[in-house]
Amino acid sequence: MAHNNTSPESEGSAAPEPPTLSGWFASHFGNWASDYVEMRATRYE
Repeated sequence: MAHNNTSPESEGSAAPEPPTLSGWFASHFGNWASDYVEMRATRYE
């Protein structure tokens, strides 16, 4: 999913809000979370 911060539909460009909170977390922390969980699973296996 590509980020489109210059979308004309974006209101308040100073602090643009994501379409959905879960979508924001998925795009920002998706890879980090999966890597973190995998690391913990391996460490405490």
